[in-house]
Amino acid sequence: MVLVKTDSGKGVLIAPYGILTDEWSSYNYLIGTVFPYGKANDTKGYIDNRRISFISWCEVIPPKNINPEYEPIPDEEIRKRISASGIQFVRSQPVEIKVRLTSAGKYLYDHVIYLRPNIYGEPTESEPDIYTFFCTEKQAEYYFFKFGADAEIISPDSLRYTFKSKFEKAQELYLK
Repeated sequence: MVLVKTDSGKGVLIAPYGILTDEWSSYNYLIGTVFPYGKANDTKGYIDNRRISFISWCEVIPPKNINPEYEPIPDEEIRKRISASGIQFVRSQPVEIKVRLTSAGKYLYDHVIYLRPNIYGEPTESEPDIYTFFCTEKQAEYYFFKFGADAEIISPDSLRYTFKSKFEKAQELYLK
């Protein structure tokens, strides 16, 4: 296990899976099972990443100093999560996301590559402008927010609410 601290000073124990580069070769990430540091009763780990450039300090912890109840998530499960969520969003499970794209939104989707989620379901005759994606909500938020009115989140409701709140705050700013 490795104790890792970031610039914010927060520390976590990580059972490393590996150091991987995102699909755009932008950043390198330490990926593995993360255990809360200093929480003796919390032995459940979760899959997460730490961007290497944000790590300010790390130390290998000898096995004798590790809680024996800490059990890393199996490599196969981590591989499946990476495949489904991507390296940058590995902490979250992907969900089905429906987005209505205008013709300008479809043009943007076809030309803005960075963080672009893959189309999971094409529009149907009854819903000609609605595309279905299978990605994390965070990835959809980062990608589609810049489309403004050319991308409407249809579902899930939680992501739709996030967009609504952010656009309302932006509108307040510009109405002043």
